[in-house]
Order: sequence, then C-alpha cells, then structure tokens
Amino acid sequence: IFFFNFIYVKDFQNMSQIDQNIKLLEDGTLLTQQEIELFSIVREICSQFNPPVIARAAGGWVRDKLLGTPSDDLDIAVENTTGLSFAEKLKSYLSTNSEDKDSTAKIVIIEANPEQSKHLQTARVCLFNKFWVDICGLRSETYATDSRIPNQIKQGTPLEDAQRRDFTINALFFNINSNKLEDYTNGVHDLKAGILRTPLDPEISFGDDPLRVLRAFRFSSRLNFKLDDSLIPAARKISTEFRRKIARERIETELTKALEVSKEPYKLIEY
Repeated sequence: IFFFNFIYVKDFQNMSQIDQNIKLLEDGTLLTQQEIELFSIVREICSQFNPPVIARAAGGWVRDKLLGTPSDDLDIAVENTTGLSFAEKLKSYLSTNSEDKDSTAKIVIIEANPEQSKHLQTARVCLFNKFWVDICGLRSETYATDSRIPNQIKQGTPLEDAQRRDFTINALFFNINSNKLEDYTNGVHDLKAGILRTPLDPEISFGDDPLRVLRAFRFSSRLNFKLDDSLIPAARKISTEFRRKIARERIETELTKALEVSKEPYKLIEY
C-alpha cells in the first residue's frame, strides 16, 4: 500500500509541476531575459510580413521548459514564410534598431543533412553575440521506401509539422505571438505520464526514419520515461528497414550520444 501510494503521489506531483510550468511559461516567468528580449523582437518581425507570420518555439526547448530543465537549444518554426526570409528580416531589424552595433545578428545557413536528421535547409542566427537560434518553416514530409531522406518536403500546417516529429513530447509548440502552449499530439499528457510515444503509428514513424528507434531508447534512458507498449513490436517489424537505411557510423554516433546523456545506461543497453 505504501509503495503504490508513493507512486501515486510522485505521479501527481509530476502532473502538478508540469501544469504549473505551463502557466509560468505562458506568463513569461520561465523565460530568461534573453528569451524575453528575443520573443519581443520576433513578434515585431512577424507583424512586418503580409500576411503576418506566426512564430513558434518548437521541440526540445518546450519539453525541457515544462520539465523544469534549463535549455539553450531554441528552435523557432515559422508559419507563412521560410526560415531564411525570417532570419534576414531579423538581421535587418537588429542592425537598424540595436544600440550596440557589435550585437547585430549573424546568419549561418545549415544545408539539409539527413545523416544528422536535418532534412531541410535551416537558418541559424547568432543573437546578442552568443545566443544561437535555429529558424525553419513549418513543413510536412513524405519518405521513399528505401531511404530515411524525405523525397518530398512542402510547407505544412502546425498539425502536419507536429506529426512528422519523432515523439509527442518533442512535438509541443510555444506560440510566441500569443504566449500560449500548443499541443497537437497529446504531448503534455505523455510528459505527465512519463511515456514516450510517436505522434503517428510507430510502424509508420519508425519505417520513415528507423533511427528513431535508437532515439526512443536514448530519450527513455535520459528522461527515465517508459516506452509505449507499441514501440518495441514496431521496432522489431521495421528491423529490415533499419538495416537497409541506417549506416553503421550513424548507429555508433547515436549510441555514443545516448550513453553520454543517459541517467540509466543499463536501461539503454537492455533495449
């Protein structure tokens, strides 16, 4: 009885903490000063487009904020424009309005690199001399049967962009324009429950990009999350695609990264 009460209290505390962090994120309390300044500028840039652009912080940054973990890995997904167009307007705005001319933005274009799970060109912007932000447009992807490289990438909706991501906990958005959390795949529920789940059927998600199998093991052991019951059977079913699509060197890189960040390496090795 004590054991189950302990588990219930622990889960309840985790749920309450995430609910509290959602409120703190939306009222700005969880934001650093640099993030506050950046989001204010981003909202100004959004209004300069016609039609206006909607900008969202995406992925791991949102997840970590809700978990109460510091994060400097900020990705911004923009709707109604491209990441490069937005980054160029951002740079122009800062060069015109910044009092410190040394703090103007620097833009680096990151070309598509499927071996690093980067399937679309991204604009990486350096702000305030050392604060890096990746900016990319919302997108949807379709995959060929013999490659983890998308054979078609097009502008997508927030739902399509969320569904193409690896796991629901990494598919959360923070709408910078409205200061509201957006959850299209029940990621908040899975964060509270401590469950790792794919936005789409795992056979589809893993079949598109089999490297997500190893990423599932990495996030599970890093965050101490339980794998959804459907993931291991799906991983077994796509084992042929895994061997065909994933290079040995990419497997080594992913496993090394997983061991470096794992809180429970034995769980990773067991998987």
